[in-house]
Amino acid sequence: MTQYIHDYFAAHALRAISGMKESQQAQSFYRRLLARLERGEDLSAEVPEIARVGSAGAVEVVKQAIAENKTKFDAVWNLPKSVQGIGRQQVSMAREPYEILPRVTMAFTYTGAAGKVTVQAVTAGENVAVEFAAPKNKMAAAAAVSELEKALSFALLAAK
Repeated sequence: MTQYIHDYFAAHALRAISGMKESQQAQSFYRRLLARLERGEDLSAEVPEIARVGSAGAVEVVKQAIAENKTKFDAVWNLPKSVQGIGRQQVSMAREPYEILPRVTMAFTYTGAAGKVTVQAVTAGENVAVEFAAPKNKMAAAAAVSELEKALSFALLAAK
């Protein structure tokens, strides 16, 4: 296992957790705003744009903002397209009662000439654990991890 791969996936998971929190905060704000608009409150003093677009237009914009943030909540886990091109990514979320953030398991599988390497990032709240699964043969595992490191480096360079 290399520190480079570990750090990349740990940093990605931390950015995704931050994005999930932002998405949840935005959804909460817009849901409260929607409830107030649906009750008929005049919010033009708090949100000056409402006076310009009207209450009905504001309700549509708020509903759209809620939908966009729901989509963002899951999309923050997507790896860059260049990285997705070298392997297969799988994300699963499990909601636990009394926990604000879902527990996320993101697995990235890379298959190279030396074998298959799976990098798994598992979260619980804001904690992240990154684990590797490589071939059982130590030399094959080292070669496979080295291939993944090179492919990941080239994919990230190509994205810039």
